[in-house]
Amino acid sequence: MSDTNTMSTSARFAQIVSILRKHHIQKGMDPVKFRMILEDLGPTFVKIGQIMSTRQDLFSERYCKELMKLRSQASPMPFSMVEQIIQETYGDLFQEEFESIDEICLGSASIAQTHRAKLKTGEDVVLKIQRKNIYQMMMMDTGLLKKAISILQLDK
Repeated sequence: MSDTNTMSTSARFAQIVSILRKHHIQKGMDPVKFRMILEDLGPTFVKIGQIMSTRQDLFSERYCKELMKLRSQASPMPFSMVEQIIQETYGDLFQEEFESIDEICLGSASIAQTHRAKLKTGEDVVLKIQRKNIYQMMMMDTGLLKKAISILQLDK
């Protein structure tokens, strides 16, 4: 996904449409396809899918079971991105503070992931690394969803 600092709302909308086309939504929907679309759309939509997975009163058991995978199987960020985020967060202190950081994450979720690390002091720690620009992306997506609801008159 592009850097949301430079991504406009119209560019994000175009990205969403492109993802929907990639999955050929005009050819129908099934639980697996729906989950894959939500994953490709990113953290905001993954979070919505996680919430949907708990609502068997609103959605079929097939969909809820498939969407449950969004709660435990989030794709991790590549370690190069993790390093970049750590470097941006700590600046030059990065090299001074950490002896090592495991490349393999302990766990990955829609908003962040965790990595074992060792401080120069010898202390073992766990780093929680938030996905880059996560809150800006979620705000942009929520704004687009509000517009869609208004246009489609789903708020009446």
